[in-house]
Amino acid sequence: MMLHQRVEMAERDRGASEHGNYVELEKVREEYQEKLNELSQYPEKLSSAEARYQHAEAQSEALNSQLADKNQTVEELQKKIDLFQGQIGKLKTKIHAVNEDNIELSNKSQSHER
Repeated sequence: MMLHQRVEMAERDRGASEHGNYVELEKVREEYQEKLNELSQYPEKLSSAEARYQHAEAQSEALNSQLADKNQTVEELQKKIDLFQGQIGKLKTKIHAVNEDNIELSNKSQSHER
């Protein structure tokens, strides 16, 4: 092979190599730019996530407050139910006593009639 041909082949190889490196370099630059674009969106995404978190926290606090109010209402209703059950028990005792008195009076009335 002649020296001239070797030089041409070497130049073509070098050119192809440079072109390959350029293509590779462009790929790296594109990937780098994509990453930069993604990173530039993080503050906005973070801000949005923080806003959603704060909204969720506010909702949780409101729900916890409602739950506490409802638990308080349930406790108050339970106390009233207990009070009413006690009053019902006393009334049943009085009714039973009145019924016994009525039976006794009825028996006395019948015995006087005889």
